[in-house]
Amino acid sequence: MKTKVKILLFSYLIFDILSSCSLLTEYVTIGPLTYTKINDGTEFKLYYCDRNYSGEINIASEVDGIPVTTIGDAAFSECTGLTGNLIIPDSITSIGKGAFYQCSGFTGSITFPSNIKSIGDCVFYKCYNLTGDLIIPKSVISIGNSAFESTRFTGIDFPSSLITIGDFAFRRCWYIDSITFPPNISYIGVEAFLYTSLDQIYCEALIAPELGDADQWARARPVHVYQTAIGYDQGNWIYFNIIADL
Repeated sequence: MKTKVKILLFSYLIFDILSSCSLLTEYVTIGPLTYTKINDGTEFKLYYCDRNYSGEINIASEVDGIPVTTIGDAAFSECTGLTGNLIIPDSITSIGKGAFYQCSGFTGSITFPSNIKSIGDCVFYKCYNLTGDLIIPKSVISIGNSAFESTRFTGIDFPSSLITIGDFAFRRCWYIDSITFPPNISYIGVEAFLYTSLDQIYCEALIAPELGDADQWARARPVHVYQTAIGYDQGNWIYFNIIADL
């Protein structure tokens, strides 16, 4: 009997602790956007966008003098009423999975923060109307799975810092016709560029990066590499027409 009572009391204690924690969590709503404190209150995370909001958005770089450093998972997911360009402030260092999933109302370009290291899975998946040239910041080392799938960018500028491109990252980006993979690229994901209009591909890596399944998008497309490059006669690179003329 005493054991049951102890377990019950312990359960109540845990409940009180969790309740207290939830009460201490601070949320701040500015317009359609809600922010919450993280890391012991030293930073804010953009937590949620009102799904009924329509128009342009202004993501704050700080709230009450505290920096906004994170956009949470699915924070803007299916906010189809958002319009115009997307400007992400420099204070942001992390963007969660699916953060802007299916925000089909954006009709312009993306301005990224300068210090972001990675662009996660499905972040801009099905943002059908994002257009123009996609300029990836110089700080980025990885692009996640399906990160830009089904967007309408016409060009991509990859930074020299980029190491990995995830599976399906640019699938169904119909208007992309030319890409240059940077020198440090080490992995290009499964069907990463399937259903694009690529007719010019350059790879500056001297050692062929690992390449996921590519037979469906390779189709003997020419890939221009350095004359001293190695490894392009192996793996899934055999589905391309390798031209050593750089």
